[in-house]
Amino acid sequence: MKDIDWKQIFLSGLIGIFVFIALIASTKIVRAESDSYEETISSGQRTYTRFCSVCHGNDAMGAGTFAKNLTKRPPDLTKLSANNENIFPWKRVYESIDGKNRQLAHGTPEMPIWGQTFDLSHWGDHQLEYADVIVRGRVFELILYLESIQQE
Repeated sequence: MKDIDWKQIFLSGLIGIFVFIALIASTKIVRAESDSYEETISSGQRTYTRFCSVCHGNDAMGAGTFAKNLTKRPPDLTKLSANNENIFPWKRVYESIDGKNRQLAHGTPEMPIWGQTFDLSHWGDHQLEYADVIVRGRVFELILYLESIQQE
């Protein structure tokens, strides 16, 4: 008859408890990340409505109220993935919105450089050392929103 290895049983039980706790914690983290993701999309949508919809339209299809005054119609932002082999062009969209490398920005210089606008219009002097991080965050929120509205 075999002796019972209580140490092994105890360690196995302890590992089981840790795995169980980890599963519960990961479920809560996923739920929190999901809520956070939805909040990020919502924030990006607000940024879009405030800064982009006048040219690109509320539906992001390029027919905003100001679009008729431009020499080139703004692109349909709901087709960015469809026009890129069904892959959302993150880098190109980021560079277009940020505008720091104007050669990579889409369209003409009529497209505002939003990176500078976000930087200058929303943050006081006490946050200047973090301005670049804050601007990138706002641009990423906007891009996540644009990614969420893609159509085939």
